[in-house]
Amino acid sequence: MAIRHIIRKEVRQHREWMIRTFAAAMSVATQRVFLILLTSLTGLSLEEVFGAAFWLGIGVNLVVAEVWINHTRASSRSAERA
Repeated sequence: MAIRHIIRKEVRQHREWMIRTFAAAMSVATQRVFLILLTSLTGLSLEEVFGAAFWLGIGVNLVVAEVWINHTRASSRSAERA
């Protein structure tokens, strides 16, 4: 999607898809943090907490990305009006 938007010179949409892509890529690192936290706090094995850590890693990053996109989208609209 990001490539399609930049080819069409739709920079705003390209930027939003690149933020989502970066968030998805960083979810691997976030998953590791959740693995450590969940195994430390619950005493369960890595195999037992892997699924939860996987979805938390993806979910948290994508939610933060969408909040950032919506926040900066609102800021850019108000700046364009001024």
